[in-house]
This record gives sequence, C-alpha cells and structure tokens, in this order.
Amino acid sequence: MRQIFVLLLAFAAAPAVAFGHEVKPCEAAGVDLRSLIGPVAKNSLVLYDGKVTLYNVDTIEPACCSGGIAVVLPDVKDELGGNACMASIGYTNIDVTKAKRSYDPAKGMLLELPTQTANR
Repeated sequence: MRQIFVLLLAFAAAPAVAFGHEVKPCEAAGVDLRSLIGPVAKNSLVLYDGKVTLYNVDTIEPACCSGGIAVVLPDVKDELGGNACMASIGYTNIDVTKAKRSYDPAKGMLLELPTQTANR
C-alpha cells in the first residue's frame, strides 16, 4: 500500500504515531549504526547546515517491513549539546532522498516521503 509519511521536524524529537507506525527513540526501535543502509552518503539527507540528518535504515527483520528512517537532531534536553535519534520502522519501502520539502515559518521543516507498507 502506497502512503506518504509526513515528518514535521519541529516535533521529531517526541514520540508520535504516523499511519500506525511509531516514531520513537532509535534504541527503542532497535535502530543503531548497523541498521544504516550503505553507502550512507547516498542514503541520507542532511538539513539545517548539517545539524539534522535523516538516514534510510534496514533492521533486516521482519523481512516484510524492515525498512525505516532514523532522524538525528540536536537534543534540546541535553545541556551539553548532544544529539537525539528518533526512528520510524515497519515499511516495505521508504527513501529519505526522495523527500519533498516545504517550510512553514510557524511550524518549521515539513518532509513528505513516499512509502510502501505490506498489507497486513
């Protein structure tokens, strides 16, 4: 089933649900460096002068829907200026490099990503 995943970066650092897919911390989603699809330079999108990066990820299992995205962005709760990582997995196909971008001064960056999910 084709869908559009919409990500509002202003709220990406908070757990949420989009089309039945949770957006949660990378660790809770089982996403780590081993999940990145290589070559990373061709499977990522860098925004806000390098402060925010989106990655295509693959968690290998379940085979039907192991695709997803990870978003690494500044952690506003970290006094030392660290980063937070949020992820949404469970897609048959999703590609951050095909994101359609728009900007709303009141809301921030809006990304629309074409996706495919398995019919469950």
